[in-house]
Amino acid sequence: MPLDYVVRPAQMQEAELLSDFQVTMAMESEGLRLDRPTVLRGIQSFLQRPDEGAYYVVTHDNIPVGCAMVQHEWSDWRARHVLWLHSVYVVPKFRRSGVFRTLYAFLQKQVQATPDLAGIRLYVDQKNTQAEATYRRLGMTDEHYKLFEWLKSEG
Repeated sequence: MPLDYVVRPAQMQEAELLSDFQVTMAMESEGLRLDRPTVLRGIQSFLQRPDEGAYYVVTHDNIPVGCAMVQHEWSDWRARHVLWLHSVYVVPKFRRSGVFRTLYAFLQKQVQATPDLAGIRLYVDQKNTQAEATYRRLGMTDEHYKLFEWLKSEG
């Protein structure tokens, strides 16, 4: 029997929990050791900028079991925003139980109901084949774009 999940905007008082989720997710998915105070500062800063997007928390019985950051990107080709899904994390014991599916359906409804939204995008680490399979099952494709990046070195 599927569990009941609720998706809601994150609150500032949840920034530390979200930081824990993100530090854990980076280590699990990419083997990256993130600086927790920097992540906390980044999440707090983002939560104070609602015009740029939102963090969402997925709960079960009022307990956070997952989260994601959703950022707005303007598409000049579509004259609408695209929602970029970042920092997806699901607590291990709740994985493969519909947490991400619930979040994705929530965002799809937003896109369908909002004329200014064109769609949803995300990026995934190339080694995270389990996540890729999940995204494909939900109807997402990787047929158009590859992500390239340049990041300045920290230090």
